[in-house]
Amino acid sequence: MKILALDLSTTGAGYAYFNNNKLVESGTIKPDNPFTDKQIAPKMRKKLNMDSRCHDISETILALLKKRAYDEIIIEDTFSGKDPYCFKWLCRLQGIIIGYCLNKIPVLFVLPSQWRKTLKIPLTKEVNSKMVRLKNNDLKNADIAFAKSLGYNPIDDNEADAICIGYSRIITPD
Repeated sequence: MKILALDLSTTGAGYAYFNNNKLVESGTIKPDNPFTDKQIAPKMRKKLNMDSRCHDISETILALLKKRAYDEIIIEDTFSGKDPYCFKWLCRLQGIIIGYCLNKIPVLFVLPSQWRKTLKIPLTKEVNSKMVRLKNNDLKNADIAFAKSLGYNPIDDNEADAICIGYSRIITPD
């Protein structure tokens, strides 16, 4: 089974390619922020940079999709957070992938809490006799630690998450 696992974000995207349950290739797509001109208003500069980064990410993902014949693609699902523009771009990235794969490659989505539960990565910790949800940085560190426990050496949390997403699919095929 050839699986491409993706952890999408607007600042970078992690990917992991598994063939017959073995990690073959993984990495992080890290586009630049080309708009640094201080004469551009900060909100407009942020929007222009996000547009540029997402374009670069989508181009690189399309190149990954064209590189090999995959049996399935698994993507960490999006959720509507604090930034609606970011959410919109993540949905567009998913749409680009779905459109490319339409009728050729199954595309699956998994929530972060689902794949972490499958891998038994804790989402909470005890503080003052109460269980509290781990903060984002703690979750990222736990994901990196889990990927390293499998013998991989991810360069950042994007790559670690993609490895974990793919691995969770391997150990729970259906």
